[in-house]
Amino acid sequence: MQTGMGKESKTIFPSASYPFSQLKRNVKPQPGRRIPWEQPNVLCLVYDVTNEQSFNNCAKWLEKLKAQAVGVHIPGVLVGNKTDLFGRRVVEQKEAQEWAEKHGLEYCETSVKEMKNFEAPFHILAKSFLQLYKEKVETFHSLA
Repeated sequence: MQTGMGKESKTIFPSASYPFSQLKRNVKPQPGRRIPWEQPNVLCLVYDVTNEQSFNNCAKWLEKLKAQAVGVHIPGVLVGNKTDLFGRRVVEQKEAQEWAEKHGLEYCETSVKEMKNFEAPFHILAKSFLQLYKEKVETFHSLA
């Protein structure tokens, strides 16, 4: 299993009245190293549509998350990347979409190389996070 991306930041507007930014953290995989997360707020599982093993690894990552966040609902999205490699695809969209639904995740596909639909997962996560935020605010106000 691998983790990692370059650090980037971009402001996303899940709703006109709630702008906020999203960060991606670069974590280099090393043997025996634990992933430095505490309580995640959202989950983005990305797999390569041309690599069956990368898709299968999503289940392992989801298990790790559930072990870390016992009893907590974490909204997430499963992202199939490299859709530009038409002839090399081995993970069918229907299979991945069904897996995502079974595990309570949203689903989308992207081609980062062609810059197609690459913002979709971040908008999905931003909207999910905003909904959680609103629910927590309502709960807080109901206690007052």
